[in-house]
Amino acid sequence: MDPQTGESRWIYRRRTLKKRLPTPEPSPAEQKRVARGATRPGDRIFLGLSRGSGILLLVIMTAIAVFLTYRASLAISKDHANFLTTFEWNTNLVPPKFGIAVLAFGTVVSSIIAMVIAVPIAVAIALFTTHYAPASSAARSPT
Repeated sequence: MDPQTGESRWIYRRRTLKKRLPTPEPSPAEQKRVARGATRPGDRIFLGLSRGSGILLLVIMTAIAVFLTYRASLAISKDHANFLTTFEWNTNLVPPKFGIAVLAFGTVVSSIIAMVIAVPIAVAIALFTTHYAPASSAARSPT
């Protein structure tokens, strides 16, 4: 403990070390390199590869979306039924009739069933861990 300020020994040492060891100001080139985040050649290579991979992934996803939108618009334009409300899916008819009402209904029903099962279990687990579980079990990591 420092007798003059009342600080602990570690705080006093840290404060006095900062005064004794001034850090030199980095050069402008070094500041630019640090601001970019790539200081070593391996870091720059990895940065370029990861950035290029991300851009390539976005280009591929955009191309897939454009292709699917184009092909879907051709198919839906030939459909002579309402795509959202028709229960029939028969593409062999002339003209074809297809709709996604049955598929959408099945998706909604299965999602509701999953929520009816999952929400009470999740709420029970949350209540148990916050109100009933001992505090020491919350800090333990699974092994």
